[in-house]
Amino acid sequence: TISAPTGVAVVEEIALIKVYPNPAKDVCNIQLELGKSQHVTIQLFNNIGQQVWSKKMNDFKQGIETIDIAKFTAGVYFVKLQLNNSVQTVRFVKE
Repeated sequence: TISAPTGVAVVEEIALIKVYPNPAKDVCNIQLELGKSQHVTIQLFNNIGQQVWSKKMNDFKQGIETIDIAKFTAGVYFVKLQLNNSVQTVRFVKE
């Protein structure tokens, strides 16, 4: 697992994970580029570990997922990305 306080993480199977803007107000963008197409699950958790959003994608290789966070409570959130045998987590702040 790699945590990147800057909102950017790089590992072998994942070419890029970028969460922006950070801090965010109304929307959170998750930019993802993978080395090859694969099944991906993106989950969003609040600071007490409750899942507040989730999406599964098949044969995903790259793109940007935009999440409406306008109604979320201000605080720290974690984007958890699961693919094959990898789990990556990136932290962001909701203002």
